[in-house]
Amino acid sequence: MNQRIILFPHFCARLDIPQSFSLGTGLFTRFKDVRSRPSLYPRVERTPGLGARQRVAVANGSHVFKKVFRCGIFTFVSVNTIFAGAIIWNYEHWEPQVTRHRTTGFRSAFIKIFGRPPKSSDIFWAIAFANFVVYTFISTRRFGPILLRYFANSPYGPCPATSMVLSIFSHQTFFHLFLNMYVLYNFTQPLVPVLGMEQFFAVFLGGGIVASFLSVLFKAARRSRIPSIGASGAVCAVLGAFCMLEPRSLLCVPLLVNVIPHSFTAGNAAWAIAAFEGFGALFLHRLSPIDHAAHLGGLLFGM
Repeated sequence: MNQRIILFPHFCARLDIPQSFSLGTGLFTRFKDVRSRPSLYPRVERTPGLGARQRVAVANGSHVFKKVFRCGIFTFVSVNTIFAGAIIWNYEHWEPQVTRHRTTGFRSAFIKIFGRPPKSSDIFWAIAFANFVVYTFISTRRFGPILLRYFANSPYGPCPATSMVLSIFSHQTFFHLFLNMYVLYNFTQPLVPVLGMEQFFAVFLGGGIVASFLSVLFKAARRSRIPSIGASGAVCAVLGAFCMLEPRSLLCVPLLVNVIPHSFTAGNAAWAIAAFEGFGALFLHRLSPIDHAAHLGGLLFGM
């Protein structure tokens, strides 16, 4: 592959593939510093309906174990269903091209609405739009506390299995949302042509669910009541998939490359990030505002 110099706002990167992308780190944030931003858990705790029964459940290990077990079953069923759906969706895309018959299903509906076939970038904008809509409602005083009951990932929530999916599309700060979408966009461009939109979305959503489940396991083991929100687990799944499919591609850290010129191969980056996230999940969970377990789960799923 030919190397190219790709210019980004405020930095440049040397890459091995035609499409431009860069390596960034999303923040799968756990909000516990009330001095810098509103604490996420107290907002959930103030919501009407969280009474004594759920507070007692925190100390009930068997109750939490049942919830974690249900989350595991949900993860297994949902991830397999997502990839089965991706295969069907991919067949709808492939079959008209081979048989030269009229397009049907999703593609037909898309063409009727937008007047063109779906493009590789459409899947990113659909994900970004969903995240932005959820962020807009969570930012309001009226809907925020209510939505966070179900959009924050925690084994102590009212519906942990559902929250594992919904938390993928929830962010509490615009910077958190922007950073995750920025990283996702840069890896969408080179990865969608390789996987296709169907498999790409399956990796994103399935990886996000697995990331949320590993986060639930770590929270239950530590009895941590601090919930997590953010798409970083799903973004890490996309990153892991890219690093395994394009292991010789060169990556750099945005902004830092302007100060310290550097580059590293995607394959080495994946294992280095996995080691860091594993260390963070085991030893930094009390100090770091990042959900390292979710990052690790998503990355390993993508790899």
